[in-house]
Amino acid sequence: MKDPLKRQRSNARFRENNRLKANDYWQRHAYGISLGQKLEMYTKQGGLCACCSEALPANFQKAHTDHDHVTGIVRSLLCRRCNLTLGTEEKFPGRLAQVLAYATNWLRDGKD
Repeated sequence: MKDPLKRQRSNARFRENNRLKANDYWQRHAYGISLGQKLEMYTKQGGLCACCSEALPANFQKAHTDHDHVTGIVRSLLCRRCNLTLGTEEKFPGRLAQVLAYATNWLRDGKD
């Protein structure tokens, strides 16, 4: 039987020594696009979040790749906050509307 720890250490060394290859592999595996395609999206978006227009991380690889969880289609690049917000709405439909209603009510009446 092969030593699983040896393989794990070998994989970790490969990722460390071949960071771009490993990141490209992950991007292709998870989202079906290459790092080159992600960089192209980043450039087309002007380095800004497609949702809120805030600046994305300077390292384009750290921008969040927004995709449809059902179809797998990549939509655009988002900042961390917008990606988390959108993810919450997809998991709990209507939650965003509830939060907005709560905030609007609280701001208008000064109560919750």
